[in-house]
Amino acid sequence: MNCWKCFNVSKDIGTIKLAIFSLLGMVSFFIVFNLCFHYHQTSTEKPWTDGLILIICLLLIVPVHKLLHGVPIWITGQKAELAIKKINHLPMLYCNIKGLIPKSTAILSLGCPVVTLTVAMIVLTVLFPNQASEWALVGAVHFGLSVFDIFYLVHLITAPAHTYIEDDPYGCKILVKDTLNNEALH
Repeated sequence: MNCWKCFNVSKDIGTIKLAIFSLLGMVSFFIVFNLCFHYHQTSTEKPWTDGLILIICLLLIVPVHKLLHGVPIWITGQKAELAIKKINHLPMLYCNIKGLIPKSTAILSLGCPVVTLTVAMIVLTVLFPNQASEWALVGAVHFGLSVFDIFYLVHLITAPAHTYIEDDPYGCKILVKDTLNNEALH
């Protein structure tokens, strides 16, 4: 295998720019979501449980997001694990992929949380229209977290068709088969 491309979105773009893109993504998602679904609200009174549900959802959004990254990998029989690492004394949850995975599996793994949780927020808004603002806020926070994944998706989509992805502590490697050496041996 030859390394076609090695990248680390945090280092390539920068953490400040990523934070700005994330904030812009959150605000944009919140505005669009509210424009699309706010008209369904039938009552303006909010019970105290809405705030409790909102806090619980906001606390669960990161673990559920990371868990959803692993689902396509586990379904295809690959190995991935959820791990907690401390960065600047703060615990961070990661989905570590063991070994090489095909490009298609990596794309599914990166896109699964964005699609699944956005659809979940839409369904919850349709089922519980009086909490549309809460679902919009949870969806916006999740979309802001997903901006990082979207940048990774752009790199993977532009990669050649039959490539493999290797998760690395320093970034991500896109690997292609060494066809030149294989053809010379035959």
